[in-house]
Amino acid sequence: MKRLLLGLSKKEFEKYQGAIEQIGSLNDLTDQNLNKEVEMAVMRDIQAQRLPPNVQVPSRRQVLQYLDIMQQNTGSLNLAIRSWLSSGSWTTSGGSFKLAEDAGWRLAEGIGQDYEKPTVLEVGAGYAGFLTEKGLAKMYQSLRDSGEETDLHFTNLTEWFDEIDLPEGVTEHPGILARNVASLQDELGGVDLVYSQCAAYFDDKIEEFVAGVYSMLNDRGYLFFNAPESKAEAIMEAAGDMNLVEKVSLGGENGDFYGFRRLK
Repeated sequence: MKRLLLGLSKKEFEKYQGAIEQIGSLNDLTDQNLNKEVEMAVMRDIQAQRLPPNVQVPSRRQVLQYLDIMQQNTGSLNLAIRSWLSSGSWTTSGGSFKLAEDAGWRLAEGIGQDYEKPTVLEVGAGYAGFLTEKGLAKMYQSLRDSGEETDLHFTNLTEWFDEIDLPEGVTEHPGILARNVASLQDELGGVDLVYSQCAAYFDDKIEEFVAGVYSMLNDRGYLFFNAPESKAEAIMEAAGDMNLVEKVSLGGENGDFYGFRRLK
């Protein structure tokens, strides 16, 4: 019954349950506000996997237009109807490192120049993990072309990729909120670059994300992310002695873009 109400297939419902359980193992989901936020975020994540990047999805109130767009892009009226029953229809842009590149930081091309074997973590990669030729996929290819070894990691709320579909040296970590990034420290060890486009932005505890990254960064390691303007004071406090090397006001829902570097 619950699966029907959520508009999910059996496989999607199992994915939904697994993600909620994983997130719940790291967070107190008896907090009703957090529980509601997490459930909605997981639903959006599953919705995003149904569509290619950059699809403009109409409001559900425009029922016929909504179903038409969803059917066109999924190839299934059944899936379009299930999607209409689900929460949070939207899809990731596939832009991955776009905010960093707009601010002048060419992460995909430059990371191999600073580190012999960089450990990179993207938080909330979505499509740009390895379903597009941008972001981590572009970085992976760039490093491979230059003969560099790779150790690339990315998080998503739900599992987007089967392990066999990812190239050597690339690992997905599902069921991780931005605030939980430090939970990966034992597995990853130190990291040289952490990047998040919007995933950290929408975490109410973004200061816990910043503090968690601070504890993981190697000497000379970078952190890039965007955040609401209202979080500026909390972010600077959580950043400890990391150097602020970039701050750009992007405006609107993109807020402020931050670049930090840990030099000790």
